[in-house]
Amino acid sequence: MSEKTSRQNTGRAYEDLALTHLLKNQFKLIERNFFCSYGEIDLIVKKKKIYVFVEVRFKRNSNSGTAQESITRSKQKKIINTAHIYLQQHKLDRAEYRFDVFAFNGYTPSKSHMEWITNAFAS
Repeated sequence: MSEKTSRQNTGRAYEDLALTHLLKNQFKLIERNFFCSYGEIDLIVKKKKIYVFVEVRFKRNSNSGTAQESITRSKQKKIINTAHIYLQQHKLDRAEYRFDVFAFNGYTPSKSHMEWITNAFAS
């Protein structure tokens, strides 16, 4: 298995954990892995009238920082721009929305500490 495929499978496992947690909290999955020229949004969910753009990050160890710290201002801008494209494409310009982060720190999905950060950053 290639490193990229392995990383994609690992990323998918962490996204699955985040999604399971969101569904248990009455969120509805709208879209998964939305791509555009600016980048990707891992999960788009909705609860009541609020759309939530979710970034899922994981770090096996903290030698180079935590999963939370890996979401740089540059990465935030890409997520924000991607979300705006999504909202425009779906004619949701007036929709309420926010950006959440699921940060996993640990070697495997089953042994990671999960932190759900609501309103992690603003556009």
